[in-house]
Amino acid sequence: MYDLGTLGGTISNANAINNDGEIVGRSTLANGAIRAFHYKNGVMTDLGTLGGAASVAFDINDKSEIVGFSRISNGQARAFLYKNGVMHNLGALGGTDSRAIGINNRGDIVGHYTKTDGSVHAFIYRDGQMFPL
Repeated sequence: MYDLGTLGGTISNANAINNDGEIVGRSTLANGAIRAFHYKNGVMTDLGTLGGAASVAFDINDKSEIVGFSRISNGQARAFLYKNGVMHNLGALGGTDSRAIGINNRGDIVGHYTKTDGSVHAFIYRDGQMFPL
């Protein structure tokens, strides 16, 4: 067992590892805020947010593409794809929240979104578009 450390806070959770040993998850900052992280070669990097207070990374593929969710400025959650140093908002199919849970090496992303009526549904994000399942 190896302690990855934190981003300055007291808690971190690892959620996924790829075949190159890169790890993603969430960690608290010194002020208690929650941030998605990427851990590679002994360095934990804060992935930031989409303008809100928190983010969490759930999966990473062998191309170092990371998925998870981030809060946006109004507090809603949005699925994200973190690629080439940039966090991309994947949207919510007109709903109130979304979370990306998994990504394969082809770049297909799966997760769930919440409709305005409160029901939760699965999605797949492929070729730049989110589709309900």
